[in-house]
Order: sequence, then structure tokens, then C-alpha cells
Amino acid sequence: MRLTKTLVCLTLAIAPVLANPMAMRKNKEYSCKTHKGNYKIDEDKAKNNVHHAPLHPGRTGYPHRLHHYSAHGGEHHEQDYYHGLEFDNKKCNKKGARLLAFPLFEDGHLYPYDKEPKADPGLVRAVYTAPGKDFCGILHEGGERGLYEFCV
Repeated sequence: MRLTKTLVCLTLAIAPVLANPMAMRKNKEYSCKTHKGNYKIDEDKAKNNVHHAPLHPGRTGYPHRLHHYSAHGGEHHEQDYYHGLEFDNKKCNKKGARLLAFPLFEDGHLYPYDKEPKADPGLVRAVYTAPGKDFCGILHEGGERGLYEFCV
């Protein structure tokens, strides 16, 4: 009888943890320090935006293709550049990986990528692979020579 009561109590104590293991995971929040202020971006909201973001540019030109910067001259029209960044997701670091950059906002709303006139895209971008939409990370404008930097 005592063993039965002990097993019942133990089962009731661990059932909520086993039923919802994700409840124990705290959602990550990224901090982006830009020349226009600091932004806090929720990782789940960013991933949701990536899920709904297009793989090809809409009327606004977003998403932009994200290119590794190499020392070449000229303007960077409608392209985004990064240099020396390594993403936690290894799929994003593969040679030849096609990376896209899509605007992100603190409140999590989806950038209206296919509407004119073009809305202000802000300074923060979600980075993801195409065509798989693997989440790579969050970058912000304002680095050296207009390059992107990680939000941490």
C-alpha cells in the first residue's frame, strides 16, 4: 500500500514535466544595439517571421540575398553583406549556402514585403537559408562600412 501511494505521488509530481518538456525551455531574446537605439527581438517571433517570409523578393525587394563581403569596390545595391560571421546553425555556414535577410521588428509583425509604397524595413534582419528556411540568426545594420553585425 505504501509503495502504491509513493508511486502515485511520484507520477503526479513528474507528469507535468513529461507532458510539456518545452515549458522548461526559456525563449531566447536577442539584443541588437544600433545607432538608432537598442532593440529586443524574441527568437520565437523571429522564427515565425522566417516561416512566413518569402523565398523570392517581393515588390519591396525583400528578402535580400545575404552575401559574404569580400574586398571589392563599388556600391552594394539591394544586397546585404556580412563579414567573418559564423552562425550557430551549421547549415548556414556551408559553402554555397543561399542566405536571405528579412526585416524584423520588436513587436513581431511581418514586414509587408509585397506592398507599395515600400515600408521602412528598420535595421534588424532575420537570416535564413533558402529554400529550407533554416533559421540562422539575427543581424543588425550599422557595422563597419555598412556590414551587418550579430544581435546577441
